[in-house]
Amino acid sequence: FAGRLDELKGVRVLLESWRRMGKDAPELVLCGTGPLENWCGRFVAENHLEHVRLLGFVPNEKVKELLSESRAMILPTQWYEGFPMSIAEAYSVGTPVLVSDLGNGGSLVEAGKTGLKFQTADPDSIAGAVRAFWQRRQEPEWYESARREYENTMAPEENYRQLLAIYEKAMEARR
Repeated sequence: FAGRLDELKGVRVLLESWRRMGKDAPELVLCGTGPLENWCGRFVAENHLEHVRLLGFVPNEKVKELLSESRAMILPTQWYEGFPMSIAEAYSVGTPVLVSDLGNGGSLVEAGKTGLKFQTADPDSIAGAVRAFWQRRQEPEWYESARREYENTMAPEENYRQLLAIYEKAMEARR
């Protein structure tokens, strides 16, 4: 997870899902600061979540490095986001995404191919998605599909090509 530690980003529900998974949960690394930073530290300590690391503020380049080393990125957002750049950043390094089914984040993830979706605000649904992904984490298709999605739809060159096509279509419509 990389983002602001606040209610709308889903940090409480995310940590609750890790608590419910218990000792079988994979390592969770949280990068970020925000109003729930102290709460996160207390929750992790009080619930003995030894497999959760709170890194605090992490520069963007280091976040990308961590993403490239991660099995997946998780985005438990609790509100409608425009275009979550974190998904594009994860895909750019071939990292699949586990995402809330709320808003545009869910529309950027093809379940079973570039990641998995879970129900918003449901710790058990998050835990289920994490477990399902973790059982298949060794399959190279996850990582290849995430990288291919970035190259085909999100890379700067492809975005430029798409934008030019939109402008050309608009110009033709004016004629």
